[in-house]
Amino acid sequence: MTKILAVVDGTIRESMAKFTFLAFVLMSTLILMVITFAVNLDVVDGALATARLFGQDIHLGGQSIAVDQLVTGVQATLAGLLFGVGLFLSIFATANLVPVMLEKGYVDLLLSKPLSRPALFLGRYLGALSVVGINLFYLVVGVWAVLGFKTGIWKPGVLKAGLIILLTYGVLLGFMMMVGVLTRSSSITIMLSYFLFPVSLFLAFRSNLTVMLTSKTLIYVLDGLYWILPKISEVATIMGLVAAGKPAGTLAPLLTSALFGAGCLALGTLYFTRKDY
Repeated sequence: MTKILAVVDGTIRESMAKFTFLAFVLMSTLILMVITFAVNLDVVDGALATARLFGQDIHLGGQSIAVDQLVTGVQATLAGLLFGVGLFLSIFATANLVPVMLEKGYVDLLLSKPLSRPALFLGRYLGALSVVGINLFYLVVGVWAVLGFKTGIWKPGVLKAGLIILLTYGVLLGFMMMVGVLTRSSSITIMLSYFLFPVSLFLAFRSNLTVMLTSKTLIYVLDGLYWILPKISEVATIMGLVAAGKPAGTLAPLLTSALFGAGCLALGTLYFTRKDY
């Protein structure tokens, strides 16, 4: 375990040296500053009386808005933004971790260490997950705290949504690790990872398409792909419901997506263990 933690620490230090970590912190801080200083809310008797954005009044139509309702809506909106933009940026920032590790000279240095290959690969995975997780924690908790201090309402929705975002990234990271070790290409890793988003959306609505298909084989293929691949669009829906404080319903999309990520990580580890470098 100590050796794995050393790899995790090395991965975090590498991201800091490349300013990946600091770029995440800077963007998170900028978002928190906008929420803190640009948005001003006047709360009277538990209701929003006036609101100002960048010093400009936002007209509420002469009606007061319940602060509880406002906080819920803002948290759900920010959670959706973090899910989309955050995942895309995280993929772009960490897609090169495995290809860089496999470069001639660097991989020789790593393999010369008294550390097993599975431990090295897992440490790399946990390191990337830590880089994104630390920044996500900073941003999510910061948003929660800013809204809480401004409104006096401390709803846990955005905190729970942050955990789902991190889990989704963990799934995608497992896929990225597998593609990275197979192709040694950051570009291919990024493209295939981004491609999962539209594929997931397409498969989520496959029932609307299968009624028009006459080939049973094609229907079975679509159903198989649906259950095998991560269900990113459905996980996003679950996250939105959780952020809004509503029942999430079935957690099957989360569980099957997690199995996909774990399977990809296992296959990547197996290939890395047996490959001659």
